[in-house]
Amino acid sequence: MGCNHADLSCLDTLVLLLTPVHDTATRLSTRRVHPPATQHHGSDPDNDGIGHRAPRQRPQAPLGRRLARGQARPGRCRAALSTACQAAAHGTASSFPCRHALPFHRHKDPADPQRKLIKERLAGAYRIFHRLGYDDGVAGHITVRDTVRPDAFWVNPYGLAFDLITASSLLLVSHDGEVLEGGYPGNGQLYNAAGFTIHGAIHAARPDIHAAAHSHSQFGRAFSALGRNIDIANWEGAQYAETVKLYSSFGGVVLGDEEGQNITRALGPQGKGVILQNHGILTAAGTVDAAVLYFMRLEKLCEAQLESDAAGGGGVLSDADVHAVFSELGSEDEAYRQAQEIYEWLEAEEGEGYKE
Repeated sequence: MGCNHADLSCLDTLVLLLTPVHDTATRLSTRRVHPPATQHHGSDPDNDGIGHRAPRQRPQAPLGRRLARGQARPGRCRAALSTACQAAAHGTASSFPCRHALPFHRHKDPADPQRKLIKERLAGAYRIFHRLGYDDGVAGHITVRDTVRPDAFWVNPYGLAFDLITASSLLLVSHDGEVLEGGYPGNGQLYNAAGFTIHGAIHAARPDIHAAAHSHSQFGRAFSALGRNIDIANWEGAQYAETVKLYSSFGGVVLGDEEGQNITRALGPQGKGVILQNHGILTAAGTVDAAVLYFMRLEKLCEAQLESDAAGGGGVLSDADVHAVFSELGSEDEAYRQAQEIYEWLEAEEGEGYKE
């Protein structure tokens, strides 16, 4: 039986089908609820004087009303939805742009200080991207390979704003697409299938890459429409040298494994950045910190290239000059060092609440 979006009684029935059965109160709402962050008070001996903010609550209307207003669609995940839910969504589960795992659990981290550290750096990277204006709705993702399970990586949950991401909200996803742990009950264990397709292929093909960053930033997206690589015409470009690649194709929403593999091949065995034609930019490195710095640098290079082209273009550096700059400042260790002041700026602005 078809379901008219204007028919709220039908939509209320759909809400009951789509939400887990716990009790009457929770069945009628799909609002995302985050556990409150730990509050530090003056009498707390662990308080280091840096303010910790609880994540901002963004309550949503019940799904029925959001469907009627066109703000949400049922069945936007690769879950084991019932036949009735799939029919109401007018699509098959395999075509939905996000995935989640059932049942929902929240796991505590094993006693591994390195895992805790990389999750904190990854959460900080999302906050940095937000402050620099690189976030764009549900598009964009930054990942880091797990220190305990090298065949899995941490990524942001689908639909959670970059400025609300914390270390505890991150998801651990295997290279097979299974959510292993992390996140919060409900939408907190969804992840972007396009992000998995791209990042999963990169992490699987390049063992030296532990972190990758991609977002639809303004200048990266604009320059990518030109279908060309950047000119090495300045000092910043020389720090990248030949490690920026071009993927001169466009596969739409990246849901197929083949597209992720094509992007990985374009990145190559030594690439640190790739311009995805008509899409945006992506960077990769051995640490989250370096991947963030590479992304910031490539975004600035795209901006400078657009301005240079608008002014009539210019010359490029000689191979000798590029080699001299790259040998001095092009290492990943240097990128990591330069990234530290960005994280210091973040903590000065926000405190350390993102580490929780």
